[in-house]
Amino acid sequence: MIVTNVAEKLGVKLCEFDLTAAHRFPSKKGIEPIIIRLHSFDKKKEFILAAKTKKPKGRDVGVNTNLPIYFNDNLSRDTRARWNEVRKW
Repeated sequence: MIVTNVAEKLGVKLCEFDLTAAHRFPSKKGIEPIIIRLHSFDKKKEFILAAKTKKPKGRDVGVNTNLPIYFNDNLSRDTRARWNEVRKW
């Protein structure tokens, strides 16, 4: 699975429990993005931080492209503010 290959390349330990959902998103540009939902917000942050520091390409994980792998932290402004408040406790 591509998601586990990406996790290995990034050095992120991913258990079966961590991944809630994964699916392709239709695209007319050829390469269909993969959308994943992780059980833990902390695991998502770990993925994003590792991707920013290591900057892997598609070929690094067995995908036939040299495009970079991109992670998006998709939170609304309100959700992010609430999460930051909770983390302070």
